[in-house]
Amino acid sequence: MAFDRAIEAGLPKEFANGVGSLVIQTNHKNLPIGNDAEIITDIDLAIFGKPIKEFDEYEKGIRLEYFWVPETEFRMKRKAILGRFLKRRKGIYSTEFFREKYGENARRNLEMSIARLG
Repeated sequence: MAFDRAIEAGLPKEFANGVGSLVIQTNHKNLPIGNDAEIITDIDLAIFGKPIKEFDEYEKGIRLEYFWVPETEFRMKRKAILGRFLKRRKGIYSTEFFREKYGENARRNLEMSIARLG
């Protein structure tokens, strides 16, 4: 969709491809490669390091988004997803800025969420 909107806005195809590629990085299936990808994915994950109340609201929203997934399956898959972020070699965030600003809170929030999921 980002690619399509960039093209519709009259931006060069090369730029649109770059935007589309960055948005795809936010699926977090692979570690981001390159400074722009690291920054965009860290922005996407910033919620993990927010104060607990804000993070909890986000987690409630995730559950609502996947309301159709049975509870047991949701818990199992959500634990796996959150656990992958905790196991990243460089940490949850790719950039020093986000690691310093949100890293500690993010680790605590993710560990708490995983514990709640059982």
